[in-house]
Amino acid sequence: MKIKITYRAEDEARAAHVRALLRRELPRAKEHESRAPDGVHCVYFRAAEARTKRE
Repeated sequence: MKIKITYRAEDEARAAHVRALLRRELPRAKEHESRAPDGVHCVYFRAAEARTKRE
Protein backbone atom coordinates (compact mmCIF):
# COMPACT_ATOMS: atom_id res chain seq x y z
CA MET A 1 0.00 0.00 0.00
CA LYS A 2 1.28 3.46 -0.87
CA ILE A 3 0.01 6.74 0.57
CA LYS A 4 0.97 10.20 -0.69
CA ILE A 5 0.17 13.40 1.24
CA THR A 6 0.72 16.81 -0.36
CA TYR A 7 0.43 20.11 1.48
CA ARG A 8 1.68 23.68 1.62
CA ALA A 9 3.35 25.48 4.53
CA GLU A 10 0.06 26.93 5.80
CA ASP A 11 -1.34 23.39 6.24
CA GLU A 12 1.72 22.02 8.01
CA ALA A 13 0.03 21.57 11.42
CA ARG A 14 -2.80 19.57 9.88
CA ALA A 15 -0.36 17.46 7.86
CA ALA A 16 1.74 16.76 10.98
CA HIS A 17 -1.38 15.47 12.71
CA VAL A 18 -2.19 13.14 9.81
CA ARG A 19 1.42 11.92 9.72
CA ALA A 20 1.30 11.12 13.43
CA LEU A 21 -1.90 9.13 12.93
CA LEU A 22 -0.38 7.18 10.05
CA ARG A 23 2.79 6.43 12.04
CA ARG A 24 0.64 5.06 14.85
CA GLU A 25 -1.52 2.93 12.52
CA LEU A 26 1.33 1.78 10.27
CA PRO A 27 4.34 1.39 12.58
CA ARG A 28 6.36 -0.65 10.06
CA ALA A 29 5.73 1.69 7.13
CA LYS A 30 8.61 3.44 5.44
CA GLU A 31 8.34 7.21 5.22
CA HIS A 32 9.95 9.58 2.71
CA GLU A 33 9.55 13.35 2.38
CA SER A 34 10.31 15.72 -0.48
CA ARG A 35 9.71 19.35 -1.36
CA ALA A 36 8.93 20.83 -4.73
CA PRO A 37 10.37 24.22 -5.76
CA ASP A 38 6.92 25.85 -5.66
CA GLY A 39 6.57 25.16 -1.90
CA VAL A 40 4.53 21.97 -2.06
CA HIS A 41 5.60 19.33 0.46
CA CYS A 42 5.06 15.63 -0.24
CA VAL A 43 5.13 12.81 2.26
CA TYR A 44 5.09 9.22 1.08
CA PHE A 45 4.24 6.20 3.22
CA ARG A 46 4.81 2.68 1.97
CA ALA A 47 3.51 -0.12 4.14
CA ALA A 48 5.74 -3.12 4.61
CA GLU A 49 3.63 -6.04 3.46
CA ALA A 50 4.52 -9.68 3.77
CA ARG A 51 5.28 -11.11 0.37
CA THR A 52 3.61 -14.28 -0.63
CA LYS A 53 5.13 -16.82 -2.95
CA ARG A 54 3.43 -17.00 -6.34
CA GLU A 55 2.84 -20.37 -7.87
